Amino acid sequence: KLVACHPGAFRSGRWTCCLQAERSAAGCSRTHSAITLGDWSDPLDPDAEAQAVYRQLLLGRDQLRLKLLEDSSLDTEVDPGRDSSATDGPCAEVLAQQRAATTHLLQVLEDLEQAHEEFQKRG
Repeated sequence: KLVACHPGAFRSGRWTCCLQAERSAAGCSRTHSAITLGDWSDPLDPDAEAQAVYRQLLLGRDQLRLKLLEDSSLDTEVDPGRDSSATDGPCAEVLAQQRAATTHLLQVLEDLEQAHEEFQKRG
């Protein structure tokens, strides 16, 4: 068992708890037997968490676009044996809400991407 540990995380080239720049630096907090792994947690790094969410959204962007196109093609398909008023029910309403949410999310992603590019140009 180690005598000391870092209660923070090593991010951006330094420990978040004591700001030491070496990953192999000795721990800054004494360890004891009373703490269990379930009690331990990293302090959140909002920038890192936002970057992780942004990356996941970018990875799923193409799937969102495909889903939006599929949903749109369902509206244009005409079934001759089906009453056109049958599409005016709750399913059509849910589909419209999903399409609106997907469209909004894709727009937010586009705005985030533009903001990210502008930020990189300034740096």
